Amino acid sequence: MIEIYTYLPDEPGLIRMNDAYFDKITFRDLSMDQAVAEIIKEIDGSEVISEDMVKTPFGGMVFLTELSTGCKTAINVYKNPKSLVSCEEAGDNAVEVIIRNGIGRIYLPYLPLLWNDIDTEIEFHSLKYGILKFPDYQTLYDEMR
Repeated sequence: MIEIYTYLPDEPGLIRMNDAYFDKITFRDLSMDQAVAEIIKEIDGSEVISEDMVKTPFGGMVFLTELSTGCKTAINVYKNPKSLVSCEEAGDNAVEVIIRNGIGRIYLPYLPLLWNDIDTEIEFHSLKYGILKFPDYQTLYDEMR
């Protein structure tokens, strides 16, 4: 189950600047696994070559620190499932991957229209509605828009 917050609760450990957090913290301790490789492939279209390099869809080789902010956000959520991670800078493609993975706690100030079915249980936190549970993203989107 993934937790989606539409507000920022006052709690320590909020990850808000995903680009910098990834480059300074996550990257340093990152152990490449199949899930991380799939996140990179799905969001950026890049193929993992080594622990710190990817091959871009354009044929170039770049360090993981050059991934998109959305991709870094998704990896931060995956690697820090108990921390609240802001998805303000992530594109809808990255948000879709994060929600589909069904792991973590994210701050999402808006609900994007996602075109694919996402059968992930969601715990929705809102100042207006409190805490609500939904069986999938489409149900959440339909009821909260």
